[in-house]
Amino acid sequence: MRKNQSGNVFVIILVGIALFAALGYTVSRGFRSDSTNNLTKRQADLAAGEILNYAQKISRTVNRLRRNGCSESEISFENSAVADYDFVTRDACRVFGATGAKLIYKAPESSWLASANSGSAGYGSWWFGGTNIITDVGGNTQPGNNELLAVVGYLDQNLCIRINDKLGITNPAGVPPQDGSASVILADAGKYTGTFAGSNAITDTNLDGKSAACFESGGTGPATGTYHFYQVLIER
Repeated sequence: MRKNQSGNVFVIILVGIALFAALGYTVSRGFRSDSTNNLTKRQADLAAGEILNYAQKISRTVNRLRRNGCSESEISFENSAVADYDFVTRDACRVFGATGAKLIYKAPESSWLASANSGSAGYGSWWFGGTNIITDVGGNTQPGNNELLAVVGYLDQNLCIRINDKLGITNPAGVPPQDGSASVILADAGKYTGTFAGSNAITDTNLDGKSAACFESGGTGPATGTYHFYQVLIER
């Protein structure tokens, strides 16, 4: 009798361990899925704060370099994490790295991004470009007066909404403003290397005059229906 009872207890313990392990695996999968594709309000709030703080730090750094005598064509975003920002310039005018401003490049957190877009150009990195115009920023919307932007692309929609909430920007019908075209070029050809090219306007009445905002890319193309945050670094 005692042997049978001991055996039964042993089996019950093994079954309990197996069930506990299965439950732990299911819960961990749920957390991973939630953090990659559907941020909670609390997660989005914390992430929005981090993005805005870092974007403002980059903006202040660029302004400091310009006050120290660097022209806009000398500002360099070359860094060890993302290629194709290098060009000949003075060390004193580098935003990242061991010389110049010595700001540390910090890649976006994977939990901030929509994993469905993971194969897209510019996914998972900060993009710095001079190919876009923001309507009513800098007082001029003419081609050739593009702004210098810092951009994080392919964000989770909840995060994009929360960024705009923090900035006081309207999310019409509860979703981010939609630009009229897929205008942000998050590709190697659009990376800033001292010159401004293109004349793509990021435009929506809720974005006009906003030096920082998050929006949905409209129009047609691979970026349509995706969400992007921009911070103007130099108004032109």
